[in-house]
Amino acid sequence: MYEANPDLTVDQVKEILTGTADRLPGNWGKSSQGAGLLDPEEALLKAVTTRGLLVKDPPASAALV
Repeated sequence: MYEANPDLTVDQVKEILTGTADRLPGNWGKSSQGAGLLDPEEALLKAVTTRGLLVKDPPASAALV
């Protein structure tokens, strides 16, 4: 996902992975199965179409003193 869109934040990656996961078959609750089974193809497509929020070059005023 980072190779396809290096501007993604950690939170965006987490949201994409959990949001595109498929529920496991059966009668499982979220606390039993987590987000489900990862769907890498759908996650990659979502990553490519998501606008990343990372700031590559922060302004000089953001430098630590």
